[in-house]
Amino acid sequence: MSAEELARRSQLGGAEAFRVLMDRHMAVLERFLAKRCGRHDIEDVRQETLLKVWTNLDRYDFHRPFAPWLFTVARNVALNSFNAGKRRLQPSREAEVEDVPAAQAKTDDDGPSIWLAAKEALNERQYGALWLRHGMDMPIRQVAKEMGISENHARVMLFRARQVLLRCPQMRQFVERPD
Repeated sequence: MSAEELARRSQLGGAEAFRVLMDRHMAVLERFLAKRCGRHDIEDVRQETLLKVWTNLDRYDFHRPFAPWLFTVARNVALNSFNAGKRRLQPSREAEVEDVPAAQAKTDDDGPSIWLAAKEALNERQYGALWLRHGMDMPIRQVAKEMGISENHARVMLFRARQVLLRCPQMRQFVERPD
């Protein structure tokens, strides 16, 4: 059963469907949070994320991929915890700039996020695929499964997303081509 179908069943009050859905995503959710939270805070942020997902399932559109929605919730919970001064957020710059072909990634701690620029430049599905692959470190097979597409389609989507980003003026501040 797809993640989207499990989420739909969870929306209807299916606690068992929700458990299966979260079990399926737990390992990657914990890796995601490990990149953003201090190691002592992961459990608290994970629990808070699960609670937010459960209480906000009515806002999820099961016609869209579930994983990007889940990680958006997790990211927001981590940021809210950081902003509240409860935890020390430790974002991974490597995850933001990883695998930009034939380019050197530029990081600027005071500048805007490369992910924000990518979100503005790409369509929703391209951004979702890119986020799952590079933001979440998912293998191509898992990206394809989460998005409900073939592995080849996922590869093509990622290639096209990278091509858009390499031509995008907003990305020039993050990418410098070697001479």
